[in-house]
Amino acid sequence: MEPMPKKKNYPKTVPAAVEYCLKTLNVGTLKEIALLEDDAGTHFGLGMWIRNNLGLWRGNRELVEAMGWCHPDDASGPIVTALIQYLREHPDWQARRRALRAKKTSTEE
Repeated sequence: MEPMPKKKNYPKTVPAAVEYCLKTLNVGTLKEIALLEDDAGTHFGLGMWIRNNLGLWRGNRELVEAMGWCHPDDASGPIVTALIQYLREHPDWQARRRALRAKKTSTEE
């Protein structure tokens, strides 16, 4: 997995958070997420990863507030739900993942 983004680079919207998860999580994990019915049971696994890696506990108030939540624990659920929805609605998500990862690599050079 990629390292956590720097504070100033945290995603500020749910779509940006979904893109970060898409390019960062491994394909096997994303396939498992696509099979989930909802975000139930993800609070301590995937939800914790989202809270830690998207800065929900480290000052990313913009993302928390963009969802209308006031507490980081509550904010990871809608991101998981949005990720599940994205993966289901976009059968070509692996191509989008490759493009996001290539974009990041090309900008680092």
